Amino acid sequence: MNSHPQDRIVRCRIVKGLTGLLCFIALFPFLIIAWQLISKARHLFETDLFTQQEGILNGLSGGVLIFSLTLLLALPLGVLAGLYVQQYSRSHLSLCLGVWNPIFAGMPDILIGMVVFLWLVAPFHQFSVVAGGVSMVILLLPSVVHSTIQSLEDLPSGLKESGLALGASSSMVITRVLFPAVYKPILSEILVAFAQLMGVCTPLIITVCGLEQMNPDDRSSITVALLIWDFFRDPAMTVYVWPCALFLMAVIAVLYIISQLIYPTYDKRIHT
Repeated sequence: MNSHPQDRIVRCRIVKGLTGLLCFIALFPFLIIAWQLISKARHLFETDLFTQQEGILNGLSGGVLIFSLTLLLALPLGVLAGLYVQQYSRSHLSLCLGVWNPIFAGMPDILIGMVVFLWLVAPFHQFSVVAGGVSMVILLLPSVVHSTIQSLEDLPSGLKESGLALGASSSMVITRVLFPAVYKPILSEILVAFAQLMGVCTPLIITVCGLEQMNPDDRSSITVALLIWDFFRDPAMTVYVWPCALFLMAVIAVLYIISQLIYPTYDKRIHT
């Protein structure tokens, strides 16, 4: 009888050790990639890399333009669509959105790029930043819709009924009760999805890269991910792939950290 607690302690330590080993194995590829980037890029980080026209400056200016358009369109559309699906789940439109949203989320990014090319590039015979922004919107939109639906479903079921019982209208309850309670987890998940989107370049190659081919001296419409691809194709500029990749990884890591700082604050307030 006295051996059972000791056996449980031993089994607990074994399982804890195995989970720790598996976590290290999962992190090992990331550590190798991070070390590779840092070791190859640390000697190339200079002020000129961020200020010269051939450096990361182009990727920063183009990224700000494209991703600002992405957020400007995807955030209101995705949040409103998620609110509609969650609040009016019995309507036919809500059922269609609920079915098609995960399908769009699983679509290959190259297919999105090809569709946007047929919509906005081929008819006008011109590559454009707008076409690249629209392709990014389509990629980000399912994540915004899903995060909105999930965050609303995690709220206490009686929260909306309590607001309605006090005499507030349905729209007032949504805007003044439900949305203020869920905007932090929505923002957290959107930051994670946005961080993943920053490394996507296939749709932009199809919809934006033609601008550079038409005017090789103008790279102001490309993102950092596209700049990495551009440097990789040029043997004389291949060495700059590493600092650009390290910079992009650092930006993505910062976005992930910010998202994790936002969500626990909401999580503690709701569940305590």
